[in-house]
Amino acid sequence: MPPGCFRGVSARLGIAGVDERVLAATPFSELVHLARDRAEPAPRLLLVAPLSGHRPMVLRELALGLLPAHDPHLLCWRDAAEIPPEAGPFTLDENVGHILSALVRLGEGVHVLGVSQSPLPCLAATALAAERGAAPMPASLILMGGLLDPALGPTPIARLATALPRVALERMLTTARNGRRVYPATAQALALTLYLRRHLLRGGELRGKALRDDGIERRRFPFLALFYALSDLPAELFLDLIDTVFHHRRLPNRTLLYENRPVRPEAIAHTALMTVEGGRDDVSGPGQTHVAQSWCPDAPARLILTVPEAGHFGLFHGRPFRETVLPAITAFVRP
Repeated sequence: MPPGCFRGVSARLGIAGVDERVLAATPFSELVHLARDRAEPAPRLLLVAPLSGHRPMVLRELALGLLPAHDPHLLCWRDAAEIPPEAGPFTLDENVGHILSALVRLGEGVHVLGVSQSPLPCLAATALAAERGAAPMPASLILMGGLLDPALGPTPIARLATALPRVALERMLTTARNGRRVYPATAQALALTLYLRRHLLRGGELRGKALRDDGIERRRFPFLALFYALSDLPAELFLDLIDTVFHHRRLPNRTLLYENRPVRPEAIAHTALMTVEGGRDDVSGPGQTHVAQSWCPDAPARLILTVPEAGHFGLFHGRPFRETVLPAITAFVRP
């Protein structure tokens, strides 16, 4: 198998005293444990990287922040251009299935954290574990900046994705590479540049990060370098997400299926639920993540956190993350 997507992460993140272990690997993903010598056990936490085109390094500060008080495991994804075509397609079903497999590997009582794109498959996997016993139940589910219902607080990204038909998106934004159809990093880079330009002109979150980077190691790991660290996505997953999230709103409409069976978030009754939104988030708008609270009325404990000064990226990078989000996650996981 080619080198993994996150193998060597401890060296790249500059983390000392970490024993990096690959617990499971497929052509599409790796489950990596960042193990440390500890005086006492720490809560096990599964961080599911988003399949949004960014490489997992965009979560650098989140991974670093979790290390002192948690026992982090990372589910990360390989660049689609590196995956041999004989590995087959990678759809949203596969995305959810890999999370279920990680839960089976880690066992009962793990805490699950989904960011940006990954809250939807994390919520689906937790619901499947609750209703069908598809995997051990997580102790808690933390959803940050998730596009769960784009009709709530619609953003420019949501309006564009909703307006363009699937066939147009497939024709304009996917291409063949190494025998596999992909949504290429080049298309993602162009979209991100337009997004960054809008922030620079209108004073959005990224203007502040570009002019006054608030990362903890701005010289070694500047935010814009992490922002532009991109990979190709499987085209079938990209189009599945457009269909599921934007065109048909399958989760809020209760028409989301996994292996042709319905996904029911209301089945979640033994997993605590935390949702996190940024007051300045123009990727996942107001209410798009917190709506999960209404879908899971029987969750045994819940926390709703809005960080007024944070945009989408401030939820996991920079001062708002370090000062507000991280302490809240730690308190929720270790009450």
